[in-house]
Amino acid sequence: MPHGASKARLFFSDAVRLAERFNHDQERVERSEAELVEG
Repeated sequence: MPHGASKARLFFSDAVRLAERFNHDQERVERSEAELVEG
């Protein structure tokens, strides 16, 4: 496998991990806001 391809795959998996973490944080924020509103 070319070196560039493995590097690109690493970068892609890092980006996916960051996106998943961001989505998880967004869900937690929305859930806590909903709890505050329902209070």
